[in-house]
Amino acid sequence: MVGLDSTWRAASPNRIGEQRFASLPAGTFRFEARARFRNGPWSEPFPSPALRIPAPVWTTTWFRLSAGAAIAGAVALLVVARRLRYRQIYIDRATGLRNRPGFLLLLERRLFRARRSEAPLTVLLIEPDRLDLIAGSLGEGAAEAVLGAVVGRIAPTLGPGEVLGRVGPNQLALATETTGDVAAAQHRAENLLLQLVQPVRVDGHEIFVDASIGLVAGLEGYRSGADMLSDALTARNRARAHGPGTVTSFDPSMRDLARDRLRRQSEFRRALERREIVAAYQPIFDLASGEVVALEALARWQHPTEGLLTPDRFLDVAEDLGLLGALDGQVMEHASSTLQRWRAAKLVGEGPITLHANVSPLELGSAQSRDRIDRASRRLGEHDNLLLEITEHHLLDRSEATFDQMHQLRQLGIAFGIDDFGAGHSSLGYLQDLPVDALKLDRLFVTRLATRGRGIEILSRIIELGRDLGVLVIAEGIETQTQLEELRALGCPAVQGYLLCRPFLEADLIAAGGLAHLVMRPDPSSTETPG
Repeated sequence: MVGLDSTWRAASPNRIGEQRFASLPAGTFRFEARARFRNGPWSEPFPSPALRIPAPVWTTTWFRLSAGAAIAGAVALLVVARRLRYRQIYIDRATGLRNRPGFLLLLERRLFRARRSEAPLTVLLIEPDRLDLIAGSLGEGAAEAVLGAVVGRIAPTLGPGEVLGRVGPNQLALATETTGDVAAAQHRAENLLLQLVQPVRVDGHEIFVDASIGLVAGLEGYRSGADMLSDALTARNRARAHGPGTVTSFDPSMRDLARDRLRRQSEFRRALERREIVAAYQPIFDLASGEVVALEALARWQHPTEGLLTPDRFLDVAEDLGLLGALDGQVMEHASSTLQRWRAAKLVGEGPITLHANVSPLELGSAQSRDRIDRASRRLGEHDNLLLEITEHHLLDRSEATFDQMHQLRQLGIAFGIDDFGAGHSSLGYLQDLPVDALKLDRLFVTRLATRGRGIEILSRIIELGRDLGVLVIAEGIETQTQLEELRALGCPAVQGYLLCRPFLEADLIAAGGLAHLVMRPDPSSTETPG
């Protein structure tokens, strides 16, 4: 073999010969085969076509010599090597599915066939949600196991002509030749989501898996598989923005939205660099006394041309970019510094104020995040406190590492609260394992107070449970006086909402003359959605 260290073992006719490659390196090689009859002279070498090996491998190839024709072994070796090369280039090792290059090759072939037969091709792009969260809390192996379980549930449902591939770290794609009926493609996608209803068990953890699906169906004019897959990804992004378990069909107008999203992502990166992210503050009141006992720091983007933007305009952008930690960090830093200034200027009362700041469990283990939390706590000093709010669905995995990090921070004086409590699958289980100081009830409990159904009984039990455990229960999203009085009758200790006080900036507080002037008063003009 030219350009490669190898060892031949001589073999007589009708015996097994062996070609062993000692760590086949990446590169381009040509195989040479010689033949001889019995003990006659060797023939001149027969060169093979060039074979490119994209990555180092170790392989052993066996072949049977017949009538001294050693060239048969070289041909067999070449076939095996080509198959090996195909698997290296086009097959995902973890799942055994076609990888992105392999899936794109399939799309190119089917698009060519579709153009000739005028039969539309349908592509569904499937992305299980929260795999990044699972990887950060339970490890990459757990995320791969969840993705493998998803593949294991989808694969048995594949029909004739349907091919499943892995086109990204967390993305699967399904190609199917259909009549181009968008409704039929939507129905197929919804059936795929039904396969994910049951939770996945990984290393003793019960994980609920949702997915967002974008599909391209019934559209003609595609010249490349890459364009088709890109449009499916655009539709998936729109589906993800609408929440888990959503299916969205691609529309050409989405391309403009995708360009706008790319522009927004660039702007957001610059916003972090230019410190355009600021904090707005919404008070949390003690329902019995009416005193402000805490302030929640809410992210706002002071956009240079669009003004003050609320999280619904940029939170999904931060999540897509993997910058939620940086966003939470800037808000926490801005809020702790601001409260420190207010305390020095006597704009807050004598009583302690607890600053509520949002944080992702993914960030708790990073040194950078721990440093931010430590600096914020030091700024607040001994008079005020820092409480980190974690949304309940972010705790679905019950990661031991996450729990350990929370306990370590708790020993340093950092309090924790669970946001949207009651919206998850096993809320009460968290109370046994986590160092929880506050429960912020899911808004649905408040909005359904007027129905006088079982929700009131459940809410009453949660309030009693919080009282027994010494955990502060906070009802948020108060928008009507009726809701406020219902919560007062149930004995809810703390409340928050637009009826009581809207989120405000530092300039608003200075204009009001301090927190003492932020008393509980109804605001009947409230029509905005709390943010």
